Amino acid sequence: MEKFTENKKKILIALAAIFIVFFVVINRGRISHNREIEKEKVISIENVQDFHLTSKSILLWDNQTLYFCDKSGELLKKINKKEEDLEIFFTNNYAFIYDRDLRKLYEYSELGEHLNTIKVPADVYNIKYQNKNIIIHGKEKGTEYLYTLKVDGSLEEAYKSDNYIFDFDILEPKKNYAISEITTSATGYKSIFTYVLNGNKSSKDYMSEVGLYVNVKPSSAILITDKNLYRSTKEETIHKEIPNISDAIVDKNNLYLIHSGIISRYNKNLDEKEKYILAASGEKITKVSNSIYVYGKNDIGGEIGSKNEFYTRIGSSIEKVEINGLTIGALKEGRVTIYKVINSRGTNKNTLRDLSKEQDK
Repeated sequence: MEKFTENKKKILIALAAIFIVFFVVINRGRISHNREIEKEKVISIENVQDFHLTSKSILLWDNQTLYFCDKSGELLKKINKKEEDLEIFFTNNYAFIYDRDLRKLYEYSELGEHLNTIKVPADVYNIKYQNKNIIIHGKEKGTEYLYTLKVDGSLEEAYKSDNYIFDFDILEPKKNYAISEITTSATGYKSIFTYVLNGNKSSKDYMSEVGLYVNVKPSSAILITDKNLYRSTKEETIHKEIPNISDAIVDKNNLYLIHSGIISRYNKNLDEKEKYILAASGEKITKVSNSIYVYGKNDIGGEIGSKNEFYTRIGSSIEKVEINGLTIGALKEGRVTIYKVINSRGTNKNTLRDLSKEQDK
């Protein structure tokens, strides 16, 4: 009899455990924390012309002074330059002050440490951090150059062209890279797509198309134009017609596109696997904590495609928005406002939450 009672207890405990697991699975959407965006503060620095979010700081530029703030917006350090013709370039966790007259770049870490002073043999137009490489895009006497920046501040030429370089992705200089160029003639304009896969170089022309975005891996290269999506390997090129693309990100074997108010996810064969219709305006796309976020000049959408999808209006005529991790910055009329993505038990799905009235507080 005692043995029977003991077995009965074990059965009841097992049934209870199964019920708890079942309850959690069924109700995890109700008891989990949804996301929402809350305004944190307006940074006190005025006349800001540009800003950038890094992993540890917030950088602000007013055309003469570079400010370094912590992630809550408190000033840590500032660097003042008295030269007149200065520009700023931000990429990854770096800031570059550019003296166009002297063709000098002053490189700083995200916390304000001076890393290098770089003499560039061309006018600088863009700087990108790609695949652990810092790429400097310059132009001199009608020729455009891509340089990789070495640790000691020296430059190594990675690519040059007499055409306009529209976009580039350099995985390994001279071994794996993709370049989109554009050229014009009496017959019109065309994009030239040059890609190198494990040292094997190929080039293709696309008439009356503008190559907006490129991405490269050792086995394939992607070109996105204003009209089509292309994926090239050593063996073949496949394509899909997709007009009105405004932004794209590549995540492992997935390609996410924003086009005509829709986010589509494509696999490596360019098969559309998922499609999400956006409930608010968005031109840019990024990943935050493994979730898809979109943003534009007015709205931010988060957790796109999940049951916790939400939308927030942060203002009108925002000049620039950046997202880094769970921190969001927005520039308007010379001031930067900081927002945070937080957990909430509220139900936000497909509801546009309006924070725009708090913008100037």
